[in-house]
Amino acid sequence: MKSKFFIVNTIICAVLIAAFIAFNIVLAYSFDLLSMYFGNMGLDLDNPETEAAQAESKAFTEEIVKEGVVLLRNENEALPLKAGNIDLFGWSTVDPVVGGSGGSGGASGANVNIRTSLENAGFKVNEDLYDMYVDYGGSRSGDPTNPNNIYGTYTPNFVIPEPSVSDTSVYTSELLAEAKEFSDVAMVTFGRTSGEGFDLPHKYLEMTQEEKDLAKYLTDNYSKVIVLLNANAPMEIGYLEDIGVDAILFMPGPGKEGISALGKILNGTYVPSGRLVDTFAYEHESLPAYYYANRPGSFVYEDYKDAALGQNHYERRYYVDYVEDIYVGYKWYETAAAEGFLDYDETVQYPFGHGLSYTTFTKEVTDVRGDLRSDEIEVDVKVTNTGDVAGKDVVQIYVTPPYTDGGIEKAYVDLVGFAKTGVIEPDGSATVTVKVDPFEIASYDWDDANDDGETGYILEKGKYELKLMENSHDLIAVAEEYELGSDILITEDPVTGAEIKNLFDDASGQDETEPVEYLSRADFKGTYPEAHEVPDVIETDLVGRKQSKAVTDSTDLGWEEEKNVEKITTGADNGLTIDDLDGLTYEDPEYKERMQLLLDQLTIEDMETMICNNNYKFAPIESIGFEGMTTGEGPQGLSAWMSGISGVNFPVAMMVGQTWNTEIAAEEARMFAREARAAGVGAYMAPATNIHRTPYSGRNFEYYSEDGFLAGKMAAAVTYSAREEGIIMYVKHFGLNDQDSYRGERFTSIYTWCNEQAMREIYLKPFEIAVKEGRTLGIMSSFNRIGATWAGASKALLTDLLRTEWGFVGSVITDMYDGNADWMSEEQGLFAGQDTWLSVPFGGSPGLSDEALASPTIQKYMRIACEHIINTLAQATVSPADVPADWFYHVALPIDIVVGVLILGYGVFIVVWTIRKNKKGKAQ
Repeated sequence: MKSKFFIVNTIICAVLIAAFIAFNIVLAYSFDLLSMYFGNMGLDLDNPETEAAQAESKAFTEEIVKEGVVLLRNENEALPLKAGNIDLFGWSTVDPVVGGSGGSGGASGANVNIRTSLENAGFKVNEDLYDMYVDYGGSRSGDPTNPNNIYGTYTPNFVIPEPSVSDTSVYTSELLAEAKEFSDVAMVTFGRTSGEGFDLPHKYLEMTQEEKDLAKYLTDNYSKVIVLLNANAPMEIGYLEDIGVDAILFMPGPGKEGISALGKILNGTYVPSGRLVDTFAYEHESLPAYYYANRPGSFVYEDYKDAALGQNHYERRYYVDYVEDIYVGYKWYETAAAEGFLDYDETVQYPFGHGLSYTTFTKEVTDVRGDLRSDEIEVDVKVTNTGDVAGKDVVQIYVTPPYTDGGIEKAYVDLVGFAKTGVIEPDGSATVTVKVDPFEIASYDWDDANDDGETGYILEKGKYELKLMENSHDLIAVAEEYELGSDILITEDPVTGAEIKNLFDDASGQDETEPVEYLSRADFKGTYPEAHEVPDVIETDLVGRKQSKAVTDSTDLGWEEEKNVEKITTGADNGLTIDDLDGLTYEDPEYKERMQLLLDQLTIEDMETMICNNNYKFAPIESIGFEGMTTGEGPQGLSAWMSGISGVNFPVAMMVGQTWNTEIAAEEARMFAREARAAGVGAYMAPATNIHRTPYSGRNFEYYSEDGFLAGKMAAAVTYSAREEGIIMYVKHFGLNDQDSYRGERFTSIYTWCNEQAMREIYLKPFEIAVKEGRTLGIMSSFNRIGATWAGASKALLTDLLRTEWGFVGSVITDMYDGNADWMSEEQGLFAGQDTWLSVPFGGSPGLSDEALASPTIQKYMRIACEHIINTLAQATVSPADVPADWFYHVALPIDIVVGVLILGYGVFIVVWTIRKNKKGKAQ
């Protein structure tokens, strides 16, 4: 019996010990993941400094919405309203869209709702009507079982649960009668959300029949009808004009606090001054990219071995063609109208830059200084308030360049400068100076379209008109005309002095099996992209052309050893720390000398850690005295998105863009920075500044505009302001990441074909301005491919353009690494200028092979990457030393110790008990 007891308990103890060891192995491997889910990811959000910073941020979100909401329509001065009774209609009234989904948005539910906002502004809301919508329930959930899901498959939050006004079980005759008696003013809210990982179904931005019927009911029964478009993209709303609604306000996601401004806009406390950052077309099919972007514009290569995998699209090879060339948004509509290809008034409802006010303004050009050969042109504009209330206005400067039929592609108008006034009192005036860089007027000739034997930026001879405009369509005055007698070739970057040359010929798609045919102003009719059927079931894929050699070769992830590479110094004892770079600039010779000595101190293991171990935190590196640094998401505010912990939820970038106010963007960045410092965060994965190529990109809410220049100015204001505060911003997603469909599936990334003119003038323009003017030290490369090469392995993108031509000296981080994504090759990335990989535990950690780690060539590029990383980290002012460890750490570690001690005690007990029993047995 004694032996049996010992054996059984020894087995139990051994099993417990084995389980304990296995648990600790799993815990060690998955600690970061568990900490991300259950902990605070290194964020300290529970301290007085954080509370004070968040209080400031919450107050400022109202300022953003105040200046960002756009008054699209205001017939017979329907707005502002006098405080009084109001009926609120529309399901989205009780569930407004405050942001977007995904790591960078992550917001649902408002801390200040529409009803509260209006009541705080003096309005009395019809409680019975409001409560009806609350009781009705409904959901935006994309579950196929949701009766309102019309898409045939799962769609995330794209369902519109608007009850029918003819449904008497919802809208009872008594409810409607009492509502009309309560007020003759109605406001109806129509909402559209968006998010990461999915693009919008094409039907989603149309008004549903239920919405049309409700709007028609209101115009038939109320003396004043206000429509609130609470949407993250322009909708097709010609119907609202047809039935004569009185006023329309456009409010993309205002964040969880920003709705507080809405009531004050309605009652006139705040005077609208927002302007559109996208064109509102009556029908989105009028965009040439409509059938060639987002999901219905993503094609599968027909001869790929898995082209017919049914619903398993993860292993397919997708591609997208930027067939519209430079003709994106207003650049398309204004140019096509100028060429007589379309009827503008029948096509465009509200132009880019449009926005009304409760007051009126006049603008006149008072002086222009400089010309096309100057470093800068300055345009003075006098703005006079001719109305009855104080307000702000926006000055917009466009250029119409000379165009030669069949020559370099040029839009009829391009935005080249803007400024927002301060508050101007009635009968008051203010003069604003808009600065225009002649470089922004130049066109990029990527294929020697003008037959001068050159490629690159050029100001062609001919007449240039610098225009003061109300928006992209309505001219106020020609500020200045310039006549160039000869071409001006721009062969060197005006900021860095670096040579400018073609870098992306292989991304133009001219070597594809069916070369990409681009839209051309010389023949819009003959080159307009052909429409194709958009499947009703959005999981259905479109099969396109055969793979080119570049596509088939892109799976080769090998690398070659360079010749005569000098062995790098590692592990030196130079006695320096990263703090020894403080107070020095990158250009300082002493900085460069100290940097090389610091790099000599790194071991190979240190370098691999800096490059590969970036799980929303830069790990401590003892050899250079670096204590580590936490990073966070995202464009809508500080977020440890996996754990659900976040700071203040700001309005979406689209709303910030609609302010047309770089000071607002800069102040938002200062708010970000103050929250970050208080929470112990040194860097943000923000801002995001891709282009609204069409209204259907799932993450347009994160991006500023359809116009690269406007987006760039906003991004630069953010990055510059944050850097002044000691916080690093990683501007994303570089580049051509203008859709979410297939941008980075598990085993492949989308092949993106675009010519260099469109890339430089539109899609990469925001990043260029953020680097040159915003002095950003962080860039996030994108999942997609530039042509056939992953963006993170594109030397042309990350080294030749970003660093050599633009002068970037910071670090490039990847988008979120997936262990299945072998196309995110560490070795190829290092060769190209990719510095560090954003890893998450569930996706697998990146790492270099033993062969690579032993390679002098790879070590050389590892050292270069670490130099870039240290350049970035040295500018951050936040150290994690003052950040408390995750509560998960404080809980998990003691429990682990206690369990270990109990198991050990159990083992000791077995041994002691057995010994005692044996002694007793011998005594007997």
